[in-house]
Amino acid sequence: MNRSDSLELLDLLTSNNGMTRRVPNLLRNPKGHIPEEWFMHLPPCFNDALDIKFSNKDVDSKWTQGGNFSFKRGDLIYDTPKAYFIWGEALKWINLAVQVKSASSTGLGENRTRFSGDVEFSVLLPTRNRQKINEGFRYFLTQDRFVKFLICGPTGDLAEKIEEVRLATKTQTYEYLDTN
Repeated sequence: MNRSDSLELLDLLTSNNGMTRRVPNLLRNPKGHIPEEWFMHLPPCFNDALDIKFSNKDVDSKWTQGGNFSFKRGDLIYDTPKAYFIWGEALKWINLAVQVKSASSTGLGENRTRFSGDVEFSVLLPTRNRQKINEGFRYFLTQDRFVKFLICGPTGDLAEKIEEVRLATKTQTYEYLDTN
């Protein structure tokens, strides 16, 4: 699924109506073997956090997508699948990582309206010599906006803060796709 299709589906899933139903279209490939068009790389271990489930309740077993996002404390997400190489080699390829520090899942609030949850995460950036990654700063988003960040990359204030830290630490910079 391309980025624009993922964003369109995300809008549907994050509407009040999207919370209560599962759909056959998926935000991403649940097996994670096809190169994704997302900004951040999410291996299949994040299917539950993205509310991607395999259903075999009926004769037609299939993957389905819901809107109950549930990233949790400790989740560590990199911008490249090469982050899973031997660490010394992986550091050559990592430009950005995030680690969830605290979170609350999406759900239904009062009057059955959708609660978007929240995610506090650390933005991790490589040192100039690429010997390690350091915490640049912490940031807050709703679960819904966090998923959009994973798809599109940092925009607005978040992109500006990342660039400020990169400039202050003289680490490599690169441009982000602005989808706002």
